[in-house]
Amino acid sequence: VLSTWPGSPRMLSVAGTAEGSFYLFSGVALNEGKRKYLNDAFKFTPGKGWQKIKDLPAAVVAAPSPAYNLNDADLLIFGGDDGKLADKAADLKENHPGFSREILNYDVAADSWTVAGQVEATAPVTTPLLVWNDKVVLPGGEVRAATRTSNVLIVSVKNAESK
Repeated sequence: VLSTWPGSPRMLSVAGTAEGSFYLFSGVALNEGKRKYLNDAFKFTPGKGWQKIKDLPAAVVAAPSPAYNLNDADLLIFGGDDGKLADKAADLKENHPGFSREILNYDVAADSWTVAGQVEATAPVTTPLLVWNDKVVLPGGEVRAATRTSNVLIVSVKNAESK
């Protein structure tokens, strides 16, 4: 059991591991039944405890988890809900455009974020991220508010050279 991180209680966050540390990204906090979309991030290293790290450029709520570990130097997060349409989701229904397609890259050594690319199809949320045959697999999930899919998305990640 790890000690509690120095942030808000949350759900729908993304986990990851790299260089022997555990990472916790984004999520939502509940305050009187309302969601607060979080873009903060934390790292736990055995023997050192929790450390606040660079905030994400936007929330990635319910993005496929865990984050994809690229060469034990970068963690990739595929999509997620940034919360911008959360208050309009019930009105938009089938006209909801879906969630973020951005692939965010967290550089572990530099403690920095960049946009590494985009998922070509609608990126699902509330689904696990699996690795199979050197490809990222996103099975099912939610492609827009209250709309689940049975599609399986397979993403080919170009393996960057070691830094």
